[in-house]
Amino acid sequence: MSLGGAMNTAVSALNAQSQQLAMISENLANASTVGYKTVTGSFATLLSGQSTSKYSSGGVTVYTKQAVIDQGQIQSSTTTTNMAIDGNGMFCVTKGTDDSTMYFTRNGEFDTNDDGYLTLNDKYYLMGYRTDADGNQLDADGAIVSPPDYSNSTYLQYINLSNNGVSTNAEATTIYSLSQNLPSDSDTSGTGAVFTSSLAVYDAQGNAQTITATWTHTGTNTWSLNLSADGTGNSLTLSDGSTAADYTVTFDSDGALVSFTDASGNTVDSGDALDCQVTWGDSGYTGSISFNFDLTQESSGLSTPAITKNSASQNGYAFGSLTGVSIGTDGTVTASYDNGNSRPIFKIPLATFANYNGLSATSDNLYQVSATSGNPTLVEAGTEGSGSIDGSSLEASCTDTANEMMLMIIAQQAYSAASQIISTSKTMYDDLINAAR
Repeated sequence: MSLGGAMNTAVSALNAQSQQLAMISENLANASTVGYKTVTGSFATLLSGQSTSKYSSGGVTVYTKQAVIDQGQIQSSTTTTNMAIDGNGMFCVTKGTDDSTMYFTRNGEFDTNDDGYLTLNDKYYLMGYRTDADGNQLDADGAIVSPPDYSNSTYLQYINLSNNGVSTNAEATTIYSLSQNLPSDSDTSGTGAVFTSSLAVYDAQGNAQTITATWTHTGTNTWSLNLSADGTGNSLTLSDGSTAADYTVTFDSDGALVSFTDASGNTVDSGDALDCQVTWGDSGYTGSISFNFDLTQESSGLSTPAITKNSASQNGYAFGSLTGVSIGTDGTVTASYDNGNSRPIFKIPLATFANYNGLSATSDNLYQVSATSGNPTLVEAGTEGSGSIDGSSLEASCTDTANEMMLMIIAQQAYSAASQIISTSKTMYDDLINAAR
């Protein structure tokens, strides 16, 4: 019985070390696989009946242990759609746009396919929530979800840059802000000193238009302002269209803006917008523009006094085509356009699990839900215990090559020793048989 038990124990050792070697082989084979998580063997004894007077050998078995949530080193990538998770969580993907089976992965090597979808290996499609231009979460019908609900998987859509972010429509300018200094040392005799500011704006078709602001120094601490739309058929009036956009501008003795007074005697206080109506004859567009003037009146100190422009901005823009995207730490996908505009178009959630190591591993470095993993909880990246998302980055394989080589030597030595036990047991059997002859 003892010899038989010894051989059975040795066979169990051979099986266990063979499995250990297979795990080591898999880890080494995936040393360059993005987001790969190593598998390790956990050895445990197998016992048979024993007593103080008689020993009966058992054996050994090995269990496979996953390290799904182990953090790999984050490395930079030149592909802006590549991403890595720094902390807990997994990306949600499906195999094609007509497959409802959800897979989970730490591999963020996503790229845009020919149809504009963000895919992994050109076959697994990344899921996310659409957003409006202000970053608000949208449901499947395009309505704003308020408050945001990232746990609702029915809102998930395939991230497609062609359908959701390849271009932005032109927008007419509705707000123009200008900060500048009017020279207090300019001439006020006669017709006064006249200065102009060219204000670049857009109409609703994205055509560049120009509004000219004419500033005339008419007296001490007093200026006149005329706003006019350049070009044939273009006009700019007060918001009610009743009179030309002519204003009297007054400053106090310290050079601070006091008020604007229009031609009808209406006063607009400092800091309030001048609301005007503009008509562009070449496009037929009529709309309103609010001018926010942040003005001071100080000496220019120049031999020929001039206006000093500090800053100017407006909210209109021409039609724009997609030039690239960036990924924020909270999973926001922001599209950039060649008209200088940018806007959020998607939010990538992360799936968290009660037991990551209970997930069922599949090919392509993907995982599926199992009875021991628990169901996924979708959260915004960086919240509820999840990690952040690093754009233009990839998570390296968790394989430690040096450690795997050490484990390989140990497995080889243990396997050889078990083989020797079988050989020795066979010799003892042969001796026993020969003694009986």
